[in-house]
Amino acid sequence: MKKQILSAIALATGLTFAASASAVSVNSLLPGGTHTLSDESAEAVYDSQGNLKLPDPITGTITVEVGDVLRGILSISNVDSASVSSTGNELTAIFETRVNAISLFPAATCGTITCYEFGPTGTFAPTGFGADPTAMIAFYEDPAQNFDRFLGDLFTSPGTVAADIAQMEAWASDGAAFWLFGLDAADGDFWTAGGTSATFNPFVPGSLVANFVASLSLLENPTGKDLVSGVCTAGLGGTPQTDLDSDVCVTIGSVSTLAIGQTSAFPAVNGVEFTLTTVPEPSTLALLGLGLLGLGAAGRRNKSV
Repeated sequence: MKKQILSAIALATGLTFAASASAVSVNSLLPGGTHTLSDESAEAVYDSQGNLKLPDPITGTITVEVGDVLRGILSISNVDSASVSSTGNELTAIFETRVNAISLFPAATCGTITCYEFGPTGTFAPTGFGADPTAMIAFYEDPAQNFDRFLGDLFTSPGTVAADIAQMEAWASDGAAFWLFGLDAADGDFWTAGGTSATFNPFVPGSLVANFVASLSLLENPTGKDLVSGVCTAGLGGTPQTDLDSDVCVTIGSVSTLAIGQTSAFPAVNGVEFTLTTVPEPSTLALLGLGLLGLGAAGRRNKSV
């Protein structure tokens, strides 16, 4: 009986491994369960008219104001602390969010000097997805391995910054549409940042600009990689915010200026950890079912002896 049970388990396990042996797709990196995804990202600031904000020629600073848009790119570099940068298809994204409010000394919310409340621009239209006024982050699966956040140089080649950013955005969004996330405040979603000032200086390397937290809803999943909603509680030193119906939760994210030795058309780089729960693939469930059938058959044979 024990050998028969072990054989049935081995059969199901072997079939599961065989189905995912290639291990190159994003789906194979995200089996059913809760996962933490870490990224490498970068962003730029645009005014309410869509003009890219460059450092002030006198002070060297960039000031973030209400109505400004933060737009950037990201690539998932780690899944559950394991590097995936070169082991399979890239999971990259472009994002766009608007500064809806800036408040000073809101200790109850941010616990910092300056608190930012973000929301969707209403006009974000990423390639491969339908129109949705709440959209903020569009993910793509790409086998090309061409993501780059360090193209160009904001300081020595400011004249090519816009073109360099456009190229990096193109690389981050030239794969197959994977996930589209958005913010619906009425559903409890949030995106909040806290920093010491609304002004930062890209010329000061490695300085922290702000920390942020977020909870977003899944709007589209063209590949069928579905998520399980759950509770997201995150804070910045003040009273934590809670979303009872979150699809992706950011409990810690940071924005900094480029480190010494780094160059980019982007004035800031980010580090974010996303927590989400994926639904098991139908094929995996089917294989587990085969394993259970095997166990049942083994049990019946044992009884008939």
